[in-house]
Amino acid sequence: MRRRIVKQATAYLLGASLLLTQQWSCSASDASKVVSSVKKAANIQFTNGDFENGVEGWNVDQQPGTFDSKSDAGSAGTGSNALNFWNETDITFKCTQTIASLPAGTYKVTAQSQGADGEVVYVYFNGEKGDVFQQDSGWGNWQESSGTFTITEDMTNVEAGVYVDCKANGWGYIDEISITDVNASVEEDNVQPVESDLYVERIKDLEEDFIHGMDVSSIVTQYESGVKYYDFAGTELVLSPKEGEKGFFDFLKECGVNWTRIRVWNNPYDTNGNGYGGGNNDVEKAKIIGKAATDAGLKVLIDFHYSDFWADPGKQQAPKAWADMDLATKSEALKTYTAESVQALLDAGVNVAMVQVGNETNNGMGGEFTVENMCTLMNAGSSAVREVASKNNKEILVALHFANVEKGNYSTYAKNLDDNKVDYDVFASSYYPVWHGTTANLTSELKKIADTYGKKVMVAETAYAYTMDEGDGHSNTIRDDATGVEYHYNVSVQGQANEVANTMRAVNDIGDAGLGVFYWESAWIPVSVYHADAENAKDVLEANKALWEKDGSGWASSYAGEYDAEDAGKWYGGSAVDNQAMFDFNGKPLESINIWKYVYTGTTAVAKVDSVNNIEFTAIHGENWSMPTTVTAKYTDNSEQQVAVVWDEAKVTEAKESGMGSYTINGTVTSEEATYQITCALEIKAANLMANAGFENGADTAWTISGTGMEIKAEADNVRSGEYCLKYWSETEAEFTAEQTVTLDKGIYELSAYNQGGAGSDATQESYQLYVVMDGDKKVADSSVSAWQAWENPTISNIEIKNDNTQITVGIYTKYSAGGWGSWDDFYLAKTGDVKTDSDKTDVSDDSVKLAKVKAVKAKAAKKKATVSFKKVKNATGYQIQYSTNSKFTSKT
Repeated sequence: MRRRIVKQATAYLLGASLLLTQQWSCSASDASKVVSSVKKAANIQFTNGDFENGVEGWNVDQQPGTFDSKSDAGSAGTGSNALNFWNETDITFKCTQTIASLPAGTYKVTAQSQGADGEVVYVYFNGEKGDVFQQDSGWGNWQESSGTFTITEDMTNVEAGVYVDCKANGWGYIDEISITDVNASVEEDNVQPVESDLYVERIKDLEEDFIHGMDVSSIVTQYESGVKYYDFAGTELVLSPKEGEKGFFDFLKECGVNWTRIRVWNNPYDTNGNGYGGGNNDVEKAKIIGKAATDAGLKVLIDFHYSDFWADPGKQQAPKAWADMDLATKSEALKTYTAESVQALLDAGVNVAMVQVGNETNNGMGGEFTVENMCTLMNAGSSAVREVASKNNKEILVALHFANVEKGNYSTYAKNLDDNKVDYDVFASSYYPVWHGTTANLTSELKKIADTYGKKVMVAETAYAYTMDEGDGHSNTIRDDATGVEYHYNVSVQGQANEVANTMRAVNDIGDAGLGVFYWESAWIPVSVYHADAENAKDVLEANKALWEKDGSGWASSYAGEYDAEDAGKWYGGSAVDNQAMFDFNGKPLESINIWKYVYTGTTAVAKVDSVNNIEFTAIHGENWSMPTTVTAKYTDNSEQQVAVVWDEAKVTEAKESGMGSYTINGTVTSEEATYQITCALEIKAANLMANAGFENGADTAWTISGTGMEIKAEADNVRSGEYCLKYWSETEAEFTAEQTVTLDKGIYELSAYNQGGAGSDATQESYQLYVVMDGDKKVADSSVSAWQAWENPTISNIEIKNDNTQITVGIYTKYSAGGWGSWDDFYLAKTGDVKTDSDKTDVSDDSVKLAKVKAVKAKAAKKKATVSFKKVKNATGYQIQYSTNSKFTSKT
């Protein structure tokens, strides 16, 4: 996996060096802190050390064939760009900058790099190379080169950077070159970690006003449906507390929350006053929630959907009242509605500090779907907020909100906003890790907006599951059978805390422009807890449905069908995120809710095993194989380690004796007195009939390879298993085949292989094929590439060999455009069945037929005193049982 390099706060040189003083402080927290002076290296900033501005500021003494800053998928440590180099022949070169003056002292130089084919990257300082270097790490595997150097007297014009030894056809990327004075000291708070079962690493440079937000838009209808919430001591929390009562938002503040987010729909009710559900969130609901939050000392973000119900990238329906308006009329209506709503909230005592003009407006807003029309509406909303803020002498930020950061479209959205002169302060993103990619990409995409357009950025929505249990009888968005979901974290309370902390880090890494993070619907729990196997399950579900309809405490009611017939009208029901809340199903807080304050202090908990996943294992029939002795355990710090496992040996022995097939083997992992039960999905397969099928013997004579842009080589980052693969990469268009001849006996066979990589400059002209050729007939299975380690498994089934000692050719054909890359690995050819010829058409006995219908036919014949006989006959789809009465055969299945 690509290593994520975290940028630290920069300390600048004044002359030689400058000592920085930074103050760390906690928001509302029981955690005590002890402040003391500690040593911290002061950073000497290289110009363009991250190569985001190309090669500006860098000098190279001998230019390789390729030497430039590039932005390829997976090619940057942080940000968008990294320095790329490649050369056809052996070459060494320096890439350095000159530091005007340095005092005597000790300095550390570091650089991040990836590469292969004989490249070695050293750091370089004052004529010396570092002792620690990065060598042949492979694609996407970022490693750090570093070196510590001492100068005994003040110096001028010190040359520092990297030194590269590049063998013929070697290549690599370099990023994040930095130098620090290890003796310089700065004042930094030493914060004492707090006691907790959660493992939390402190975010050291997190500002006190960083947004720790919670969206609890459904909270009023939850209370109306009878839901109860509690603090850690078991004290019940009320929404609007009176004397002697504890407030829900007071508890959130104790946990480190400083903002709340409230969605607002124009008119989420039908003509009879029945609510659409989802919290029935109109301005009146926002007043109640916002006032309670304000009274507890929280700031408020108002999220206008400009719709009567849910707005997201898939739907942006205009409110009923605006449905027939032209753009100019709608724009004026939106401005008036926004101004009146914000003013009403301020008049109600709500501390509105930010307004979101639209919700996840990737593809539309308020029923408008062209960029120009959307921008017109956005400016109308922004203008209304500005006027109300000025009138009330109050600072209110204007935010715009988008989703699907993983698609790389944010720069396009931001450019459209800039081109259309949309007035806003904050570019906000949804970020759900199961759908929206990595935090590294989140940082990179938002930083582009901040750097290019000078905007603040934040995450307006995030969430993660702490359990796969279902709490209210309505299916959840994250569940065991969900498709297209990638679990970056354990599904546990610890995993939920890790997700929030890492999302906060991702936004904080952007720098001053990173405002913070909101967790979405952290209190949307069941109105009554449903257990599918309980005796009263049906009654509980019916009671829940009644409350969802009456109070709007489910995600949608049936009444929403008049407005959203295709979605809410079909799938209305309860909470779809009860397993992502920060309260359990009974309203008790999870320890993860304290993550908002723990990130300032860290905790004393030591990383330990959090989960051990089930595994799959494939063995070859006839070979001497053993079950894996270790499995991968995920720890509370989200790291992974191998741990010992003990399998049910009786089941293993039984599987070996039974031969080819699929089996489930139980296993036990014991770690720190905790026991984890897991299973292994064991498949025993037929022997692989290909030679050197995984290229582990290198370039032996089994394969005939022709063409360009490929090589059998050991490269850990591009193999599926073992050490070798058939790797391909080229800066120009390339095309190749790899084949071997196999002799087979009569039977049915199946051929498969694995392929992964990235497309080049023109994916439409690329071809990836697995094929088999027999007697001039060619069968092909097409493949494709999408991402690093995203393996495709092209397969050709039902390869029929009619005679023994038949030679076939199996192989691959690959054609890819300039810059394409990837690898083939793990070919597999095996017999899957027998071929029946005409000689196999014989009469069959009762025992061989095994069909219930045979008895019926015999009985019928007996009544007629007729004779009956049976035989198997091959047809186009397989075999057919035919029977005859009185020697006259008739086709019967």
